[in-house]
This record gives sequence, C-alpha cells and structure tokens, in this order.
Amino acid sequence: MDGQTLESLADLICGDGEDSPVYRSGPKLTSFFKRVGFSNFVHDRTTRKWWTLDVLNQLTDKGGLPVRHLFFHAGGGNGNR
Repeated sequence: MDGQTLESLADLICGDGEDSPVYRSGPKLTSFFKRVGFSNFVHDRTTRKWWTLDVLNQLTDKGGLPVRHLFFHAGGGNGNR
C-alpha cells in the first residue's frame, strides 16, 4: 500500500480528517488496535496521526495489515466511539 493511502487510513483511524466519523484519543487508539487483534501496540503519547501511521507501516512491513477489517472498525462500528 502506498504512503498516501496509509496516511489517509491513519487520518480515518485517529479521527484527524474532516470527514472522519470518530475522534480517538491516544488510549482509544490503543483500544482500537487491540480490538482488531494487535494488542502489542500501545500509544506512547506522541502525535496521534504519526503514531497511527507508524503502526500501519509496521503492520504493512510484516504483511499483517487487514485493510477491510481496519476500515470496518475505523468507521465507528462496534462501539469504537
């Protein structure tokens, strides 16, 4: 996945985009990634978007980025608010 797409996905997940349905604080980002099966990522109080993008890059490098699953949950489904 190219960098621009990953950055857009990071915006959607953390709620930084204009059309993002859900704003997620640092702890909510940690909960989000736990909910989608990645409990080894804990937000470290850095900038939410760049931390999220770093996580997505790590998952992409490992071949473990479940894009459909992330999009479903990023939209606020299943109590992500």
